[in-house]
Amino acid sequence: MNRNPNLRPDLMLLLQNLIGNINRFACLYFHAYEVIHDNPTRDLAICIISDPVMDHHHYNQPSVDEVAAIIPGDDTHVV
Repeated sequence: MNRNPNLRPDLMLLLQNLIGNINRFACLYFHAYEVIHDNPTRDLAICIISDPVMDHHHYNQPSVDEVAAIIPGDDTHVV
């Protein structure tokens, strides 16, 4: 949010809480954020390790360095 002043803090908090309540892995990413935030001078990395017995079509690792966003609306209203 520091990098984009056009973001609505209330909406971002709502999305963060929604993801935290629905996605069972979100707590791991929130914890990673806390560790990185509390240790800014350390070199840290996140490594995703897949379980070989899981369905790799459903639980596949990311294959690209991109971020997706869900933007409600039909593109008729420009802010």
